[in-house]
Amino acid sequence: MRKFLIKVSGDQYEVEVEEMRNGQEVAVAPRVIAPTGGKMAATTPCPEVHKGGCRIDSPMPGSILKLKVKVGDEVKKGQGVFTLEAMKMENEITSPVNGKIAQVLAAVGDAVAVGQTIIIID
Repeated sequence: MRKFLIKVSGDQYEVEVEEMRNGQEVAVAPRVIAPTGGKMAATTPCPEVHKGGCRIDSPMPGSILKLKVKVGDEVKKGQGVFTLEAMKMENEITSPVNGKIAQVLAAVGDAVAVGQTIIIID
């Protein structure tokens, strides 16, 4: 396992990459350890329609430390919507779009999986 720093859309992430041998082919399996910049945009590109709105999914497994919005709140692109604790680090997850909070599908203290939808924005 080797560690690398990568930049995606201006945000820097630390990742671990494992080389796997399958005959002659070599595949890499990156795993995000933690963002190094403090804020992390939602990983689901929007506007992706999911029950009429844009999904904000958990970018990594962890637990919900803070919910910064509630149903009906107006949010701006880049605004923090929840804080995810993963590997003893606090990661602020931000909104990828302007909109209104339609649903909050997790509560403070909930353990969440990577890709689990946490918030839906209309």
